[in-house]
Amino acid sequence: MLLIFQLFGIFDAIKTETGSLKHYKKKLHEYQEHEADTLIDLGVLYLDDDELDNALGCFQEAVKIYIKIGDVEGEAFALDLIGDAYLNMRKIATALEYYQNSYKLYESIESPLKNEMHDKIIEVEKIKEFFEEAEIEEESEISKTAEEDDEEYIANFDKISSKLEDVIKLLDKAHIYEALAKEEDQMSYLNEAIVTARGIGDSAGEATLLLIAGDISLKNEETNETLKNFKKAFNIFHKTRDQWGEALSLLLIGAVYFILNDKDSMYEVFKKSLDIFRKLGDKNGESVAIDLINSLYTE
Repeated sequence: MLLIFQLFGIFDAIKTETGSLKHYKKKLHEYQEHEADTLIDLGVLYLDDDELDNALGCFQEAVKIYIKIGDVEGEAFALDLIGDAYLNMRKIATALEYYQNSYKLYESIESPLKNEMHDKIIEVEKIKEFFEEAEIEEESEISKTAEEDDEEYIANFDKISSKLEDVIKLLDKAHIYEALAKEEDQMSYLNEAIVTARGIGDSAGEATLLLIAGDISLKNEETNETLKNFKKAFNIFHKTRDQWGEALSLLLIGAVYFILNDKDSMYEVFKKSLDIFRKLGDKNGESVAIDLINSLYTE
């Protein structure tokens, strides 16, 4: 009889231990899930502070944990954030890959977030397309018809010329205009300054000088040269991750498209410029942009 009671005791112990193991596994799952969520929160803080490498590290570790515990939605969310980090690094193609992988996971579990991700992918594809176009040095003529119509060109330029001055004044080195006024050959002076800025590695200075050079070319009705300079400036700001400079360059590029009567390109570029100013919380830049755009609809 004693032996039977002992056996029952062993069975009870096994049942209790089995129950403890399930409890342990559940607690471990909860702990890992909490760890992944914490990594996401920390990564978002790094992302907000523009510490992109640290943000990526957190998001990538979170992905590993979500995969381990079988949390598909968590994995999709982490991949989305990795895409955001790469987007901030201006690695748009890489960002798109992560967004697309995130979308596939959301779709596999029929998450309503798949629609939001789909819209995001479309928007980023548009940005990618624009940047690729901006990177191309345009040697071809932009708009022969518009340039040949001198009267219309001058009318369009006169309509916004004062507003363009307001845009240029936002530049830190707008005082260069004062020095230019004393120079007989302004473009030669500017070209020398651009070469000097490039030589000493002053990217912001070089981009600023290119925008000023573009403005002067525009006044001389040299539209191709103007657009070329504005896009060169945009490329520099883009490579140095200067979003404010990007927004300002886009605003000036949009003004050229208006003068050339390329309204579709103008609307797209102005929208991107405004979006950046709003993202940066730059009320002054946004105000100048809106004032310029509004001036296009008034006689």
